[in-house]
Amino acid sequence: MAYVFRGGIMFKDGKSEGGEDDLRRFSPEALTLHAEGEPFVHIGDSVFRGQPIAAGVHSPVSGTVADIAVAPGGVNITLSSDGENTLFPGLLKMHKKLAECSPDEIIEKIRDAGIVGMGGETGSVADRLADVTGRADVCIISCAEREPYVTCDLAALLARPAAVVNGLKIFLRALGVHRGVIAVPEGSAEAINKLSELTKNSSMITLLKTSRKYPAGDLRRLVYSYTGRELEPGADTAALGCVIFNVQTCIAVYDAFVTGLPSVSRVVTVGGDCFTKIYNFEVPVGTRIDELIRAAGDMCAEPALILNGGPLRGVICKTDGVVEKTTRAILLFSRNTVGDGNTDISPVCIRCGRCVRYCPERLMPNRIYECIRDGKDEAAVSAGALRCVGCGICSYICPGKAPVTELIAELRRRHADGKGDDSETENEKKPEVTGSDND
Repeated sequence: MAYVFRGGIMFKDGKSEGGEDDLRRFSPEALTLHAEGEPFVHIGDSVFRGQPIAAGVHSPVSGTVADIAVAPGGVNITLSSDGENTLFPGLLKMHKKLAECSPDEIIEKIRDAGIVGMGGETGSVADRLADVTGRADVCIISCAEREPYVTCDLAALLARPAAVVNGLKIFLRALGVHRGVIAVPEGSAEAINKLSELTKNSSMITLLKTSRKYPAGDLRRLVYSYTGRELEPGADTAALGCVIFNVQTCIAVYDAFVTGLPSVSRVVTVGGDCFTKIYNFEVPVGTRIDELIRAAGDMCAEPALILNGGPLRGVICKTDGVVEKTTRAILLFSRNTVGDGNTDISPVCIRCGRCVRYCPERLMPNRIYECIRDGKDEAAVSAGALRCVGCGICSYICPGKAPVTELIAELRRRHADGKGDDSETENEKKPEVTGSDND
């Protein structure tokens, strides 16, 4: 039985029971990638899928370089696809058995593949592995996504369960540990059955059923579900012997090891109340958001709000943006959901206590909000502001539309920058422990 935590919300948001959504594939005619350094290619050059085109940047398609334009922080490289997806001849898979590979070899392979956290956490997976080696004794692969509408991780797991299991084995070898866990929501019967069959003879890998409530995928809840111990605010999960990676990160590691293919695609959810169902697409990194929306088909309502990410942790985005390695969902909501956008109504805390009831950290968000609003940062810290995991529930359920989550996040950023009284994880600038590589 899954660990049931206090607080949180059980959403009814159109997710199919168990998440058995069909995984579609979409390949655009053109895509754009951002590179921080000088590109290795020039306009008119031919490229292959998986070919390095700049430091840490690989082509997701085969075709030609259509344009290179100066952009903030580097350049934008536009590629025109030939529709063939011809693999780069220089791709190198690991030519050894896993047991014969050293941890350093595996970590270097992951680094060469440009793999970053593909859930809530970002940053180099290779750096993360190097940092926690010797401090963690268990690796958790998380599919415990419970944010409304977002089903990309479950869709990826259902499509490639063997890649998840074998990717975890690669992680275990890289870390030099012998305990692996795959965390799956308890209602995902198909995923649990598939993983149970694949791991029934394994002494190293176990399944962890997580609650169907949000935010079950948060780092603290995952660590507590497995260890029974609470992670201190601001602490690394390795402090309790755990390292956690997202399920799509795990699949990317498997692909790099077995085929040599770097991280050039991911599964993205397209949904919201503007569609009649939830769609999951495997798309190349660099796909334009507006093209992905059109690929989902006809909308049943006009969008008033478009989010990159889930409705609680996501950020407002424009349709001329592109899918990045960390893009989990593109959600479109109508005015029926987001309201009429009347900005004349001032946010106010009416002291109803709903935020206290639903807070998974057992905080008093209303009290913290009032302290920050009144400029009493030290009092807010004393009230537990640094324990906030940034789940967004307090703002979501507030009838007075008070920006509780936003103000707490600003306070935490001030402390992280050394500007507060004390110091303490998708573009939202959340502290490390707030968004697992998952929710």
